[in-house]
Formats: sequence, structure tokens, C-alpha cells
Amino acid sequence: MDIGVDPFVPIFLEQNRGLTGIGRDPRQGGQKLDGGLQLRDVKVDAKDSDGATALITQHGADRFETAAIEVHLFIGPDKRDVRAEVDLVQQGRLADLAPRKGVGDMDHSLGGQIVQHHLGLRLQQKGNGIAEGMKDGEGHGNLRRACGDYTAPYNLDKRIHEGAMLTASELERLVKLRHHLHRHPELSCDEEQTAACLAKELVGLGLPVVSGIGGHGLVATVGHGGPAVGLRADMDALAITELTGRPYASQAEGVMHACGHDGHMAILIGAAIILQRQAFSGQVHLVFQHAEERYGGARMMLDAGLLDRFSMQRIFGLHNWPGLPSGAVAVHDGPVMAGTAEFALRFQAAGGHASMPHLTGDPLLAGGHFMTGIQQAVSRSVDPMEAAVVTVGSFRGGHAQNIIPQEAELTGTLRAFRSETLAHLRGRVATVAEAAARMAGCDWSLAFDVNPCSPVVNTAAERDILRQAAGQALILAPPPVMAGDDFGEFLGVLPGAYAFLGNGDLAPEAGLHQPKYDFNDAAIAPGAELLARAALLALSA
Repeated sequence: MDIGVDPFVPIFLEQNRGLTGIGRDPRQGGQKLDGGLQLRDVKVDAKDSDGATALITQHGADRFETAAIEVHLFIGPDKRDVRAEVDLVQQGRLADLAPRKGVGDMDHSLGGQIVQHHLGLRLQQKGNGIAEGMKDGEGHGNLRRACGDYTAPYNLDKRIHEGAMLTASELERLVKLRHHLHRHPELSCDEEQTAACLAKELVGLGLPVVSGIGGHGLVATVGHGGPAVGLRADMDALAITELTGRPYASQAEGVMHACGHDGHMAILIGAAIILQRQAFSGQVHLVFQHAEERYGGARMMLDAGLLDRFSMQRIFGLHNWPGLPSGAVAVHDGPVMAGTAEFALRFQAAGGHASMPHLTGDPLLAGGHFMTGIQQAVSRSVDPMEAAVVTVGSFRGGHAQNIIPQEAELTGTLRAFRSETLAHLRGRVATVAEAAARMAGCDWSLAFDVNPCSPVVNTAAERDILRQAAGQALILAPPPVMAGDDFGEFLGVLPGAYAFLGNGDLAPEAGLHQPKYDFNDAAIAPGAELLARAALLALSA
């Protein structure tokens, strides 16, 4: 298929409503995809004998106004050919879709599938096999990809002209950057090479960069003077051994980007590229934050004077979310992610022979009392209409069957959507620990993590800005999650909002913090455009 645009043309094949591959023009080293889909000079060949649908998109192509699509779908066991040639833009309208043959014979298994081209072409397979084209909005369109029973759109906002979107070459550059960062992950507070790589990219864009903020954090700025908005991406990786088998898999033993921070960094660089082409009054500070997974990098940057050096009135961020349609955007009312507090509890006693428990306190017994008692901290002291979690994740003590040990240690986590509830739970942990120690004749000590995460709670005005920026990509937000993110530290001192960006289908062992997880490159452009739009909307508010 040759549509007169840059050769980086993602092609998606859906079989049983599942994404199976992304391809490129074989003249540029493209490859055949799972399910038999291949991009060729004149056709897309879907060879599934049970019927398949092909979705054609042009991420970042910069010559849409002259483009046309020619598609061949070979449907069913006898490979019936349905051909459609569509002129995308004719004086602000779309030409009617005109199938040339086989219209009445189109496989009804395609019924109800909706596909929408980047500039607004919607092809809807009707029950009688006749497809039609239609146009959305005032000459600006969107891209839809069916996912389960929901069709997630992707919108081009009129506030950013089409020429300002990421071009194919820019998107390819961002994908390469993402793969490089994925290949070279670094743990929290060790992001030295990651920061250097980002600084090089940003300087290459002609942006001023300040590094070493609170550690390996850095900030670049687009624009001059006036009001300012912050956009944040996290940088660190996790202590997990990667099992994806990707050609760009981690080269650092036991470390991988299992939470998509490599994608978040690429997205923020993409937002910078888009913003550089815009005429706006004010500044956008690009905040690349280290140590999100551990040690509280947001607090480190704030304590190092981030807001004194880079004044901003609002801040926005996002996190990829497996299980949401790729490129879809969810923006919550209020709570998004929980605040967290980690604790370590120790019970101590003299210890002794198992046959003489009357001569010593029993740290294991104290730990057992605590394990059962702390379960009531939520069920009997927190409003049942409010979400909260107390989990003990480890209980270590003793090494022999006939010895009462001198010490037992328990570690755990507290989660809540309100800081007041989190503080209440901290108090309950101490109260239950004291009672458990007294019953078992032990001493006790309790320590909380010095870097807790504040809850991530969207403020109303900024929530609305982020939803407006999402446009037709906006979907109904899932329930808030008990996972934590120290973006809440920024929201403790600034108005702001946090979005979930769809990462596509959730596969086994491929969720966040799992060894087969990988960020979906198809989410880079939507994420970059979302953040760029949010910044421009906020500056014009």
C-alpha cells in the first residue's frame, strides 16, 4: 500500500478483538505480522479464514491532505475481495466509500466493527454488508480502535494545528529513545545515565536544561516569561528480571522498566517537540523526576527548591495503564491513587528454651496477636464507605523448632485515599503493636518509611483541563487504585491532575511490575499530544 506519506505506518490487525502486531512498509524493512497481515505496495492481506479486520492508521504522517487509502481485504475461505478507495479530504468533506465489488458478499463477521482514520474517516460495517464514510466535527478528526465492547477514539484538538503533531520521523525517533531507555534501566536514585541521556535529547531540541535537582532530577523549559505549567514524567526502573524477549530487552541484570517509565520519558520529550511549534504566552516546565518507585524523588526535588527555581501554577502527569485501550485517556474525579505508608515492626524478648515459655516473652506470639488485631484497624475504625488497606507482607522470626526467638519482625503497608485516614491508620498500627507486645511479654519498636506517598487527588479545575485535552480519547475512568505514586507530593503543594493512558490489552504476567510487561509504543503520540494540549489549555485558562 502506497499512500504517499512517510514509511512509518503502523498497521494493526484485530482478530477476536485482540491486537496482534505493528508493521512497517517492507520497502523500509517491514515484516510480516502475526495472523498473516503484511503491508504491501497495494494491499493489506488479511488471511484469517474465519474473517479478520484490518485497521490502517498513519501516526504522525504530515501530508494527510493529499493522501488516499487503498485496501484489499480477503475475507472468508474463498478469499472474497472487497476493495475500497477513499479520498480523505475533499474541501472539508470525505468522499463516500465506494466498494467496487463483492459488496453484497462481505463477511457478516465484521458486523459492528468501527474503524476511524486519523483525519476522521469512519468505516462502519453494516449488517447488510454496506460500508459508509462519515466525518466528525469541523474538519478535525480522530482515530478509533475497537477494544472489546468499547471503541476508544483518539482526537486531534483544533487548538493544535495538524502540522504541529508529531511527524513520522519524530515518532520513530521517540520510539528509538524509548527502546534505548528500556535497554538501559536504572534503579531509584541511580538514574545517572538516564538523566544524561534525557539532557542530551533536550539540549538537542534547543531547550535549557537544569540537572541535579534533588538527585538525578532535571527540568527543561519551553517558552519564556508569563504564567507557567509543569508536566512531569518519572525516570526509574524496578528490581525485576525481564522476561519479555524483546530485542531491546534490559541489559542490566535484575533491573527492568516494568512500570513504563521509559514510555513516560519518551512521551514528555514528545510533548516538548509539539510545544516548540506552538505560539503561546508563558512557560512549560518539563519535570523529569527520579526515584518514584522508592525513596520519594518528588519530595527530594521539592525540598531542593524545585518551585523556587521553576515557579509554576499547575502541574499535570500521566501513567500508562494496561487493560485500557491503547491511547484512551481516563481522568478521575478526585482520588486517583492511594497514599501509602510502609512500616517495620519488631518485637523483642530474652528468648529461651521452647519447654520453658514462662521464663521469657514470646516475639512470635506477639507477632501473631498483631497479625490478627491489625485486621480490625480498617473493619472497625475506618468509615465503611471509605477505602483503606492494611497489609502485612512479611513476618520473620525464629530458626529452630525448640527455641523461642529473641526477635520477630513484621513489615507492611498502609493505603488510603485521604491523608487523614492514613494518619489514623498509623496510629492504629502503634496501638495494636503495643497491645500485642504487652500480651506476649515483649518490648517493641515501630518505624515508618521516611518517604511516604501522599494520595494522588485531582483538583477540579485541572481535572477539567485534562479531560478537555483528552477530547474524544476520554473514557469513563475505572475505580481509583490502591497503588501509590509520589506525584501526590506535587499535588500537595500545587493544583493539578493525573491521567491514566491506555496501554492496550492486559496479558498474563504483563501487568505493571511484572516481568513480561512492556510499554506500548502506540501510546507515545497520544500521550505526548495529551500533555501538550493540557499545558496550552492551562496557560490560556
